[in-house]
Amino acid sequence: MARASGHGRLHPPAPGDYLSHMNQRTLSSVFIAASIVACTRTTPAPSTSVQTIGTDSATAHTASTNGPCGSSSADDRVTCYQTLLTKTLREKGIGSAMTLLEQLDSADQIVRDNSHMLAHSVGLAAFTTPSELAKTFSQCSPNFQSGCYHGLIQAYFLDWERKSGGRAFGADEINGVCKDFHGQTGAWLLFQCVHGLGHGLELIYDHDLPRSLAGCDLVGDAWERSGCYGGAFMENIISVTNPHQMAENIAESGGMDMSGMDMSHMDHSAMGAARFKAFDPADQLYPCSALAPRYLPDCYMMQTSLILFLNKGDFQSAGAACEQVAAPYRSTCFVSLGRDANAYAGNDAERAIRLCLSASPRFRPWCHVGVTKNRVDITSHPSDGFRYCEMLLDDSVSRTTCHAAVGEEIRLLTSAPDQRRDFCSLAPVPFDRVCLYGAGVSTQRPVGLAPER
Repeated sequence: MARASGHGRLHPPAPGDYLSHMNQRTLSSVFIAASIVACTRTTPAPSTSVQTIGTDSATAHTASTNGPCGSSSADDRVTCYQTLLTKTLREKGIGSAMTLLEQLDSADQIVRDNSHMLAHSVGLAAFTTPSELAKTFSQCSPNFQSGCYHGLIQAYFLDWERKSGGRAFGADEINGVCKDFHGQTGAWLLFQCVHGLGHGLELIYDHDLPRSLAGCDLVGDAWERSGCYGGAFMENIISVTNPHQMAENIAESGGMDMSGMDMSHMDHSAMGAARFKAFDPADQLYPCSALAPRYLPDCYMMQTSLILFLNKGDFQSAGAACEQVAAPYRSTCFVSLGRDANAYAGNDAERAIRLCLSASPRFRPWCHVGVTKNRVDITSHPSDGFRYCEMLLDDSVSRTTCHAAVGEEIRLLTSAPDQRRDFCSLAPVPFDRVCLYGAGVSTQRPVGLAPER
């Protein structure tokens, strides 16, 4: 099995955010940290309700060493782990399945390379009925870049396709999927849901990207619409980097009654017959270069994952490609590069800093923004972002901009001003005030922020 490429999710910024140079819709899509290169283990977000049913760690050790999955080829081991996770889900619930995945991730590099997709398979298998979606959703966790959430939404769309006979999603249907997540403290679960919409549309529309984006166009709220676009772009990249993985996930998950449903189109290797090609080796900026302007902020927020997959991880070349992007989206491309730097570095801060040094100095702050937002996304805690910011001692602009970026992530984690202040108090003086600006608590723009380019 090919090693996944390195992309992640970055959240759409709320209107008024400092980093909304990715236009006023895209609150730092670094929430899409689901790296296609290497998915790192995560801890549950404080705003979610996560089951913690115990799982015998010996199960993971046995499966990954001398057990049924230990001596297989890489592809067979992933399939074996999917079967084991689905069995655990059926017998003990979502919490136990996700705990087992954490243990397998600790024991086997093959799992670490495919953990996001394995978490997708847990979500696919966990789906029951549309009316139970919100309840089941709350039992997932953000571990492995929220793959469980995304799998659930994809299962929702597959269930829709089976029951509707392939009828296209309309505005009422698309706006009803995530309605139960409105009004919650913070935007974490709502984002996971709307991001999943893009994944689901790509799945049922045979990875016809323009059609999937048109489905996202029906989402009424601009911030949610942006999250949907990001999911569609991410799934488009997965179709290039892991072309068979989703078909395998669906086949192994057994998450719903698929009787009478034609699954042949789930083999993404047939992309050559698609109406809109997923990538163009001759154009590093494709598909962004072929799309309408309204899609470009979210497209370029994912583009370096595709660039790095095609150029075999050459960050200097990817940075040069980002410099060719039109000015309104250039900084966005470098934020994407930073997210991928953290993924390629395996969440190792020093390695990520070295990868960001591949970017030219005037764009380097935005690369560091991508890294720190990805780090917060992985652990769901701002302190992991602040620790990275404090390592940028020789670059005052990057250090200041980095703290503002953590503030924006805090803004997603909670809507309560007091909680935002508490989180920002974890930053050293005077960067606590910079954080408050990013978190939307203060309106006084700090000195020393990177200019948008």
